[in-house]
Amino acid sequence: MPQQGFLISNIVRLILKNDLPRSWYSLLKNVRHLEFQQHVCMSTNDFADFLEYAGQLQSLTLLTPALIQLTGSFKNKAVCDQLSKRIQSLTISDCFSDTSCCQSLIYPELLSYIVNIFCNICKHLSLNIVSFPKTTLPVFRNMQQLRSLHIYYPTWRDKSYSTAITWFQQCIYEIDASDFIFTPDDGNFYVWIKS
Repeated sequence: MPQQGFLISNIVRLILKNDLPRSWYSLLKNVRHLEFQQHVCMSTNDFADFLEYAGQLQSLTLLTPALIQLTGSFKNKAVCDQLSKRIQSLTISDCFSDTSCCQSLIYPELLSYIVNIFCNICKHLSLNIVSFPKTTLPVFRNMQQLRSLHIYYPTWRDKSYSTAITWFQQCIYEIDASDFIFTPDDGNFYVWIKS
């Protein structure tokens, strides 16, 4: 709980490590960025209520299981519609940090749900989930307003790092999308896209 005199209504960036009391929802009208740092203890209906109050929300950071839970396995139309209309920056991850990564590849249908929900106004997408560089092609084709993309592809998935780079470059080349590609290490690919 915040200290006495702290103005909750001034919060624009909210990082949740615990449950958020429902009584706070109406006070968080100015929240622009929401980050869940633990597993979510919020129901789909509670999240829908939170979204109704947080009309300024435009950035979301969370784990993949949390996104699935909060959207009711991508079936809650009210939540998915709110996210589709508002989220300009999405960061999803399979793990709490880069060092404790899950060992599973992104499922194509999961990526399809993400693209379908966030294709309207999302400009910055970070898939910090173990995914093939090839997955960028459907993202680029269906998210034409995208300005930056990050995907994580660890080298243990492929003995040849150059193969991963080749896949990635082929996807970018196919749609002539990239202004700049940055690979700071063996597992992260960043793309800035032509406007």
